[in-house]
Amino acid sequence: MTTPLTGLTDALERLGALVEGPVAPVYLPPAASVGRVLATDLTAGTDLPPVAVAARDGVAVRAAGLDGAGPYAPVMLARPARLAQGAPLPPGTDAVVAARDLFWCGELAALSAPVAPGEGVRAAGRDIAAGTCWRRHGARLSAWDLPLLAVREVSVRVPRVAVVPTGVVPGLDTLSPCLAALLAADGAAVQVFSAVAGRGRIAAALAGAAAQADLVIATGGTGDGTDDHTAAALGDAGLLAVHGIGLRPGTTAGFGAVAGVPVILLPGRPERGGGRSGGANHAQQRADRHCVALFGDNLAERAAGRRIDLQRHLVGLQFDQRLVRLHGVAALLEPFADGRFGYRFAERGNTNFCGHGSDAPRAAPFS
Repeated sequence: MTTPLTGLTDALERLGALVEGPVAPVYLPPAASVGRVLATDLTAGTDLPPVAVAARDGVAVRAAGLDGAGPYAPVMLARPARLAQGAPLPPGTDAVVAARDLFWCGELAALSAPVAPGEGVRAAGRDIAAGTCWRRHGARLSAWDLPLLAVREVSVRVPRVAVVPTGVVPGLDTLSPCLAALLAADGAAVQVFSAVAGRGRIAAALAGAAAQADLVIATGGTGDGTDDHTAAALGDAGLLAVHGIGLRPGTTAGFGAVAGVPVILLPGRPERGGGRSGGANHAQQRADRHCVALFGDNLAERAAGRRIDLQRHLVGLQFDQRLVRLHGVAALLEPFADGRFGYRFAERGNTNFCGHGSDAPRAAPFS
């Protein structure tokens, strides 16, 4: 008897129920916090810049004293205060004239145009004012945020993820490094365990990994072959909640828990079949990132979603979600292949699109 597949929406809801909540925050130096999810709001403690500074190299002046300056009646400045960009303005000045706009004669400078107050100046608090929240909790810290930080440590959430490869040939595990890089890019701390084979050893490896991580990902051995033991091993070690998801590629993906720690089963042994790991990549995009976003309280990832228009109908969506290869055609997109990774690239670039059953984007077919 054929086992029915669990719908993707239902599967993600059940998987999310296994996540007890965001992990506890940790404090890291600002540079080490880039890419991590913030546990608290980032609020400016002081104005930036703290005082009015020069926005360009030039001469500090008081604008009110330069009224009437013109080509035929230049205003002469004796020993004007020269400033470098970013230098604080001297008391009594409120504008900066670019050095190239002055005519120099020894220590005298001739100005042939009036200057407005604030010209060439970055006022105090212009970049960000004290008390302003510029990055909310649940958002990622960007490298562009670092110049605004005036703290030694940042409170972030860093989910610990353990990757357990099963049944791979030594030296040919190309999937685990890929997953580790993708998960690290999502803000997780990733540990890749040694590959294991056999039902008992896989069960023991899952239990050991669960004792050290917030999320465990087992790769390979999720199918119905005689040497596919990962799903059964998860049942031995803890709970096998779902095995078989309406996701193409990736129908043999599943998940459960060991000692309260969620465990995700990803299909795909890329050393077989010419390195085709589309099932694992597709499932990773949906299940792994969903869990990491929940553990990290990443509000942006949890709300992410985008619809696009296609230039012709997308047919054959017999699963809850199917990954297809697309390539650009002018401003629209056209289905390119049946959705597995490893296909040749389209000449004009390519991307991935996940169509949801009858809700898949529709557009008029080719005329």
